[in-house]
Amino acid sequence: IDCTGDCGGSAEVDECGECGGDGIADGACDCFGNIEDCAAVCGGDAYEDECGDCGGDGTSCIGNECISDSGEIGFFDCELCCWDIEILTWLGDGYCDEMGGCWIEGPQYDCPELGYDCGDCNDEWDGGNSSGLCTESPCAPLYDTNDDGIVNILDVIMVVNLILGIGDLDCSIDYDNDGTVNILDLVMMINIILEG
Repeated sequence: IDCTGDCGGSAEVDECGECGGDGIADGACDCFGNIEDCAAVCGGDAYEDECGDCGGDGTSCIGNECISDSGEIGFFDCELCCWDIEILTWLGDGYCDEMGGCWIEGPQYDCPELGYDCGDCNDEWDGGNSSGLCTESPCAPLYDTNDDGIVNILDVIMVVNLILGIGDLDCSIDYDNDGTVNILDLVMMINIILEG
């Protein structure tokens, strides 16, 4: 006798306790139709934030590299707006950039990840900034290490000397915030020169 009481029948109780049922639906994680969230919790409510972090608050990628509307390498401000890398020179320039808005208003730098505009927006700033951008101003234009307004072989030589430990730079080319300057930065520079 099967679960319907039919002698010789084939109906069975599925994993959800339903006689002749189909069990857990495809894509679901339980009998109630719930799905797993990004933390693999069945019926959970965690989701990936703008930075791709499960359960994140959207702040982990502030200061990180992005591709701007112009197609150039840029960075994320406090509102996760992508700005051209040259605007990083506004960090710690003596003016509090707090307007924000991702358009003509200008970048939003007034957050802990960018050191409250490297102290421009907070007189009691303790020097902390998880982006690491308040320690040294980035080179602008991109990879212009000798500040002559163009990227050329002289800039490449300066970076090679830095990598070899026999030179230093007055600005930072660590645009991806990985804490190192290496051959990948040289490749980027050479591409800029060749495209120029």
